[in-house]
Amino acid sequence: MNHRFKVSRAFGSEPNARLTLADASYHYLSKVGPHLDWVTYWVFDSAPGDDFGSSDMVRYVESRAPQLGQLRRRLFEVPGDIDYPYWVDDDRPLAEGLVHHEGELSWEACLADIGRIAATPLDATVAPWRLHVFYRVRSGTHRRIVVVFVASHALFAGTGISALSESLFGDPPETLSIPGLGPSAARVSTVSAVAVGLARIPVQLCRFALGRMRMSRANGGPEDLSSPAGVAASSFNAPVENDRAIEVIVTAPDSFSRDGATVTEFVLAAISRAVHRYWAEVGEPATADSAAVVTVALGSGREFAGVNTLGSAVVPLHSHVADSGERLRCLRTALRDERDRAAGAAEQRRREVMSVLPSLMYKRGVAGYRARTAARRRAGLADATTVLTSVNCGAAARRWTLAGRGFACCGMVPPLTAEIGLVHGVVGAGDSCTITVLSTPTIVPGLRRYREILRAELERPGFEQV
Repeated sequence: MNHRFKVSRAFGSEPNARLTLADASYHYLSKVGPHLDWVTYWVFDSAPGDDFGSSDMVRYVESRAPQLGQLRRRLFEVPGDIDYPYWVDDDRPLAEGLVHHEGELSWEACLADIGRIAATPLDATVAPWRLHVFYRVRSGTHRRIVVVFVASHALFAGTGISALSESLFGDPPETLSIPGLGPSAARVSTVSAVAVGLARIPVQLCRFALGRMRMSRANGGPEDLSSPAGVAASSFNAPVENDRAIEVIVTAPDSFSRDGATVTEFVLAAISRAVHRYWAEVGEPATADSAAVVTVALGSGREFAGVNTLGSAVVPLHSHVADSGERLRCLRTALRDERDRAAGAAEQRRREVMSVLPSLMYKRGVAGYRARTAARRRAGLADATTVLTSVNCGAAARRWTLAGRGFACCGMVPPLTAEIGLVHGVVGAGDSCTITVLSTPTIVPGLRRYREILRAELERPGFEQV
């Protein structure tokens, strides 16, 4: 249900149209660059002579408009960033968010176009999402239709893929409910938003100070809210430029079902070796302490919940461990410990404290983000070497269709960040498991070769020894 902006909601913890700090952070950081928009795509079976085209897709989306109402929104920015942005209604037809690609092209050319889509930032104050449709894609002997959803990270993350898929391709479609996404307001008065934002600042500052005091007592001492020291920087941590390249591996989920290892653990083990093999091929010295950021879904809290209710597990890659089985055991232990830390009470208290930080204070930190990143790079440090995000949509994906055309696979990829220029996304959906790799041609000029190395590592024997 949509709401008018109400001052009574300004100080409460109930869901409202104003972004949480976690969601607003992606919007603010995107404006600093590089942008942090999220890319998800679906592949459906087609056939030579299939004449499904733009007018058919418009009718298809319009037929599901009642279920897709949650997408009818855009961001309203409070002048001077005195408060966090608000979601407001956007009454334009959903079909205006469609971008049609009618020409016939190869799968490789389609991936190049998806890379260009991933490189192009959205303006969430105008349209926080776009749905691109490639109607005629050749993949070997197959013909495909590829649908690409690109969205502001303030609106959408991996946890929403199943819900969006059921609304777009379920039969019957389900009403879209993106986890953590609050309502949109029918309208927001600029004067009221500024007044409420100013009134909230002293309250937020008091709550922030009190929260830090309570956190210090609970943790037995002052807590550092800044980023960790990080790992040794590599070529993957070079400055991210505007272009993007994407590569894809599609396999079956049971390819990774070995001795109880999860898909995330298995793919992480393959990445740990693929990264170092790629460095060896291009003549780059391997770093001894390479690590991956693995996103961790967290339970929603009262005040810091949002679309991006996620934690970060920084997992050492243990690439120096030659034995595949032993390396997988090391990664499994490290991932479990990091997940426990990210979901633990101390991290929850830290997130609660940060969630009440005033917008103006947070924006001051964002303003210096690129300078701090550059300084860390000069010092030879980075947050991590790469990123891995994984989502399991389960067997329900077998029922997804596009106007009667069967589902083949679904993929997604998180955005590149100012510090990390190689990221991986994994989606298990129906009978497919899709691994998507995103980088830039300047950071990983041989991304196709990296994909080949990663595929070889995924097929590497020895994991069964765990």
